[in-house]
Amino acid sequence: MGAKSGEEEAIYYNINYRIYESKTQVKTFEMSQLLAAKELIDTTQKKLTDKDVLISQEMKKDTLQGLIPVGENLNLTIHNDHSAIRKITLRMNAGNYEQALRSTIIHILFDGKKAISCPIGDFFGTGYKIRKNSSWYTKIEDDGTMSCYWVMPFKRKCDILLENRGDQDVKIDHAEIITLPYKWTKNTMYFCSTWKQYSFLRTGEMKNNEGDGFPFDINYVKLKGRGVYVGDCLTLFNTVYAWWGEGDEKIYVDGESFPSHFGTGTEDYYGYAWCRPEKFTGHPFIAQPDGSGNFDPGYTNNVRFRSLDAIPFEKSLRFDMEMWHWTKAVIHFSPITFWYISPTDIKNIPRSNLSDASFPVAMSREDVVSPVIVNNKVEAENMILEKVTGGNFRYSNNVNRGWSNNMQVFWSDMKPKDTLTLSFFSNEERVSDVTIQFSKGPKYGTFSLSINQGDGVIIDSFEENDIINEYTLKNVVINRGRNLLNMEYLMPADKNQIGIDFIELSD
Repeated sequence: MGAKSGEEEAIYYNINYRIYESKTQVKTFEMSQLLAAKELIDTTQKKLTDKDVLISQEMKKDTLQGLIPVGENLNLTIHNDHSAIRKITLRMNAGNYEQALRSTIIHILFDGKKAISCPIGDFFGTGYKIRKNSSWYTKIEDDGTMSCYWVMPFKRKCDILLENRGDQDVKIDHAEIITLPYKWTKNTMYFCSTWKQYSFLRTGEMKNNEGDGFPFDINYVKLKGRGVYVGDCLTLFNTVYAWWGEGDEKIYVDGESFPSHFGTGTEDYYGYAWCRPEKFTGHPFIAQPDGSGNFDPGYTNNVRFRSLDAIPFEKSLRFDMEMWHWTKAVIHFSPITFWYISPTDIKNIPRSNLSDASFPVAMSREDVVSPVIVNNKVEAENMILEKVTGGNFRYSNNVNRGWSNNMQVFWSDMKPKDTLTLSFFSNEERVSDVTIQFSKGPKYGTFSLSINQGDGVIIDSFEENDIINEYTLKNVVINRGRNLLNMEYLMPADKNQIGIDFIELSD
């Protein structure tokens, strides 16, 4: 019931099915089976709800703390035959904390074999911002304490290295690693994880239900060998006022030509729908600790861990996520994946692209989309939204309208005297004529426009047919640094749209 109202949490089921070979004896489900298992089901539900991950008294604790200067490591080696890491807890500190979560790398080697090399915040499922969440496998607390409960077996030793790839010193206030005895058998596997970022990813033109706009697949991971896929998290920064996650997951097992796991949208894969930006946390296997970037420019963090729906593979696994962002955009898109692999196949695991881990994290839209004048021109959709007093603000994307970059700033449904302010930046102070390219059409109205403290001009953008027009402001003072493009909607009430394509300065 909460799906569209927003009044309640709405979590969606992820349903998998199992195919058996012909003539396999399968017991048909009967309600009596469910009733007979009621006590077990209730106990299991309570364990999952309470996150009751039991750690026995046989546990061994190792700790790690200290300063990690730029370019250096903090190391710990655990010698303990036939054991498994059962819990890692870590709390860190830095001046630019968000950057430290991304640029501090956790490396884990089992029996001398590298299995994990990932940004530390992504490894714990929170990306580069602390977002409170408690799942069966991870826990993030408001004070920045991060814990994970993955079972990570090893035969003889485990090496943990915390590497500082950033440009600031990072302090590890406290790290605790709990290991327990673990019986190593011929079926035991190593736990692995890999991360990648698609920086400045161009999402393609505006999509429609027929698939126009060129949606495409993004690879999460390609695995070779025998293993079990157990989950993934996604961190991204959206830069437009439109939904980014219509694309489907496509998981190919053991060389399939068509994916046996084929979803209905990224949102559905991560357990929600209707593009909802509301956060949901505290579930054992799925979460959206932050959905701020779902409809608006901002940060999104999605989580899906697997238990009964873990995916075994004998030869290979490939996970692609379709990029179906409704509107043309440039975004950062960062998946992390988790799986187990056989000891003989660990040599084949893919490595994280850690060069992007040192890349500055996006905290605002202008970290991804530059509002600076380049070659005397700045696109309106690259400008910063400073203020809007009414109506709906977004970016229009259409390959048939003739807009520069196929986009414009679009302001609609406002009332007379509503105002809109955008900002852009110049690397020099100058006086210049400024040409504004804007849209005219049957629903476009009259507005005043000015730059900085200059005189305003009144522009009538009504026209029987949709066209592009321009107006030139003379002798405009352009500041070095920040400049303001100011608009006020004047009239008439039934023609309340404004579309700005770009501004261009004279030489």
